[in-house]
Amino acid sequence: MTALEKQEGVSSAEITAVYRCAVPELSQDKLSEKLSSAAGRQRAAAFITKYNYPLVSRKISVCAGYFLSEATRLIASGKYDSCISFASGFSLLLYNIAVKNLAYNNIQYLDTDLPHMIEERERRINTISHTLDQQVIKNIYTKAFDIEKAYQKNQRLKDIFPNYHKPIFIADGVSYFLSSGCVDWLIEQMGSYTQSATMLYYWPENMPHISSLFARVFSDLNKGMILETLKSFWDQSTIAKFRSQFSHTADYSLKEAEQILAWEKTPVLESLLTDPNQYFPVRLITGEK
Repeated sequence: MTALEKQEGVSSAEITAVYRCAVPELSQDKLSEKLSSAAGRQRAAAFITKYNYPLVSRKISVCAGYFLSEATRLIASGKYDSCISFASGFSLLLYNIAVKNLAYNNIQYLDTDLPHMIEERERRINTISHTLDQQVIKNIYTKAFDIEKAYQKNQRLKDIFPNYHKPIFIADGVSYFLSSGCVDWLIEQMGSYTQSATMLYYWPENMPHISSLFARVFSDLNKGMILETLKSFWDQSTIAKFRSQFSHTADYSLKEAEQILAWEKTPVLESLLTDPNQYFPVRLITGEK
């Protein structure tokens, strides 16, 4: 039995791996769901049914597509030497980015997560490795990394990742699992490089007030629906701190991100994320310098 299997419940990584493949036209991901377990797939379906939340898969797919598009744009700029993903879970986002950017073979890729998650991730990837591009997958490295512990020890990202000098950081679905102090530390660390970029999505502090669905679901999320504990929203001071670290930032609503991705398709896809009472209205932000 693996370390992950010894824990009770199902991690959010299991569930989102399923959702990110539900609308591949937007996420460009047809693989991550293969890393989810039977329990993860069951919990993903149960979550939709219990909360009458069919748009959750579209929300996750939009976020995945946004990160893929932004990472591709940043890599093409020639300014960066690496992509580092925090709390990668069972997402194959970095793999999809690497496949799409084969021409830029100087980019280093690194997936990170808690030790037990990295162990389980590598085991599951090995079971589907025959479906993956071997040349790509062998160039994506993994590292056990506990963000909260690094914050508590006041470590520097430059010391933790010494071989990555101009990184693109991707924090996909992790910010709200971090304490507010850790979020501030992480923002400062990601912005401490002379040249770096960061992309993530966050929960704005007003989300319970602008989405009746979120207000209804939120109280249950820390009661065993997922293994992780939800810890923080972003207020205006957090957003201001993020903007202060980078020379250029872009902050999109989920609706805006969906529209951008939908308009890139032929034929143009219909926008469904129009009423925030029917989904979690997270915001997606990119900073670069």
